[in-house]
Amino acid sequence: MFNPSVVKALRSLDDWHFEVLRVLEEKMRHYETVPTDVVARETEASKDLTLKRLSTLHRYGLVWAPRGRERGFVLNYNGLDAIALRSVVNRGILVSIGGRIGAGKESEVYEAVTAEEERVAVKFYRMGSRSFKKYKRHRDIALHSHLYMEASRLAAKRELEALQILYPRGIKVPRPIYRNRHLLVTELIRGIELAKVKAVDDPALLLEKVLRNLVEAFRAGVVNCDLSAYNVIYLPESGDVFLIDWPQWVSPDHATAKFYLRRDIDNVLEFFERRLHHRPNKDIMREILGENVY
Repeated sequence: MFNPSVVKALRSLDDWHFEVLRVLEEKMRHYETVPTDVVARETEASKDLTLKRLSTLHRYGLVWAPRGRERGFVLNYNGLDAIALRSVVNRGILVSIGGRIGAGKESEVYEAVTAEEERVAVKFYRMGSRSFKKYKRHRDIALHSHLYMEASRLAAKRELEALQILYPRGIKVPRPIYRNRHLLVTELIRGIELAKVKAVDDPALLLEKVLRNLVEAFRAGVVNCDLSAYNVIYLPESGDVFLIDWPQWVSPDHATAKFYLRRDIDNVLEFFERRLHHRPNKDIMREILGENVY
């Protein structure tokens, strides 16, 4: 289930509370902690009323006061989740969000339902989230939250750009649907991480599908830069594969694009040799990849 505090906040808080959250989001670009006076001025409310609203947001876990309430407040990832989710709901993109279906080093993925009753995947980027877990012991980490949140927004934006390039060209990636801040909505792919696969009937064919998609992505103008068996989704019934997680991509004319592409390919080959005991011969590799790619 998605964070109950955020869900409860979405149901209970009014427009003014979300206006306070938006002001914090904006002003954190200029303040380490946003003073209550600044929030009051921007929302055209008294300081007492503003502090009351901030206290309510604090109670819901959407903001922090890392140096005490008298020094000001900062938005945290719960608050950013709340703003982004409210926006996609108000725009009619999503009508509900369910349980978590995946998690990476810097992101979490949940299943959700659109207004058209399509089940989709919603990825929340959370750069620096591991550091935030130490918040009670290292309170000053919250003072850098704006940097992490900006990085999360950029990651979601970059991934959307990659998917918008690749999906129309028939490359096996999730269909992009919508982005808001650090939140990315895509087609839901029901499969398993290749890293969890212990055996397949035809590892040569499976490897070929992965590599051909990598090559086609390269020719379309995108190099993943971080491909491994953990971001290849395998569909056992059809034998299809989907490549996910594209926030670090570069274009083929990047100075180190060929290095990243070779590393992506080597990561895949290492997995197939170690786990599935399959090593393709050089002729097949040249036929799949082409001499100018690898």
